[in-house]
Amino acid sequence: MNIARSGPNRWFFCGLLLVCWSVSAVAENAVRWTREDAAHLLRRAAFGGTPAQIDALYALGRDGAVEYLLIGQTPAGARPAFDPVTFSEFEASALNIPKNAAQKQARKLRINHGRQDLVRYRGYWLDRMLRTDRPLEEKMTLFWHGLLCSGIQEVKDGEMMIQQNKLFHQYALGNYKQLIDAIVHDPAMLRYLDADKNVVGKPNENLARELMELFTMGEGQGYTEKDIAEVARALTGMGVVQVDRTAAFRPRQHDSTAKTIFGKAGNYRPDDVVGLIFAQPQPAQYLAKKLWEFYAFPNPSPEEIAPVAQALSDSNYELKPALRALFTSPAFYDGKAKFALIQSPSELSVSTAS
Repeated sequence: MNIARSGPNRWFFCGLLLVCWSVSAVAENAVRWTREDAAHLLRRAAFGGTPAQIDALYALGRDGAVEYLLIGQTPAGARPAFDPVTFSEFEASALNIPKNAAQKQARKLRINHGRQDLVRYRGYWLDRMLRTDRPLEEKMTLFWHGLLCSGIQEVKDGEMMIQQNKLFHQYALGNYKQLIDAIVHDPAMLRYLDADKNVVGKPNENLARELMELFTMGEGQGYTEKDIAEVARALTGMGVVQVDRTAAFRPRQHDSTAKTIFGKAGNYRPDDVVGLIFAQPQPAQYLAKKLWEFYAFPNPSPEEIAPVAQALSDSNYELKPALRALFTSPAFYDGKAKFALIQSPSELSVSTAS
């Protein structure tokens, strides 16, 4: 039988070809992965790569490349893009304060010593970014420094800043909610935002405002000025123990009266605040947008943000599922995403030196 001349059969056959072509096109688009895509992924999820590293990542396929960057493992027999490396723990230099030193002199010596160690630590971290086989971990550490910002000028203690960087490394690819809880108890952040001066009767709103406005929810999103004031009261009593640079809760400095936050009343304390914030829908949306803007391009659409936000919500704010959703999104490899970002000074320095 001549199919091309058989009336309805001809249209059936043509329709079948069209369906098969459409399915094939969709499948091809779904797994589209080029060497240029691999180079783009390395520029964004790492600090760029050599031609050999791009080839190695390309050989893993898109999903394999993303998993390699997330967990640092390649399939059996595959060649890793980065040579394995182990870093020694940073060692602070010895602090020598004369026994007869006055309190003011001792404090000045301690501050100067901490600043010198911080300069050394910056070199240590730069070396990590240059040589690491876990570049996404270092890139996320850089991301957290931008989102949860603080500075030595206000903190005035290099050791606290070093400990904060270690905290960001610890949670770099961990859990967003747990990191924010740790930040509420971070000596450098407490000092930077004067939260160690937040006491009953004289509440300081700096940490409460930054916590919602910049760290978790976005300016004016899901909270009121009253919520800020009430969260500030809930955070009263946090302090910094100067001897060992640790955070401590001081019950006598805490406002133990009832507070109403997000419409819920209770005798809230510092350990309750993060749970109240993350019970709201804003943190997932907020971080998803920030990740898009850091790794892909500015002003992502709600449709582009949605899968990343959903991954955060579904995993109770684990970061790897969110980054997986971002790095496997077709929009991440779209033309508008490539070369759409200007490198920060740190990124430029590392990518140039690599």
